[in-house]
Amino acid sequence: MGISVKINQDLYESARVASKNERRSIAGQIEFWVKVGRTAIDNPDLR
Repeated sequence: MGISVKINQDLYESARVASKNERRSIAGQIEFWVKVGRTAIDNPDLR
C-alpha cells in the first residue's frame, strides 16, 4: 500500500523519462533515486 506525495512537475517528467529507459514504474524510479541519494549521504567517501 502506498501514500500520495506531491512532487514538482519537472521531477515527475524526469522520472517518467528515466523510468522508461530503466524499465521501472515512475514510482519505482523515484524510489530508486531516493535509495541512491540516501546511500550517497550515508557513505560520503563513495565516488
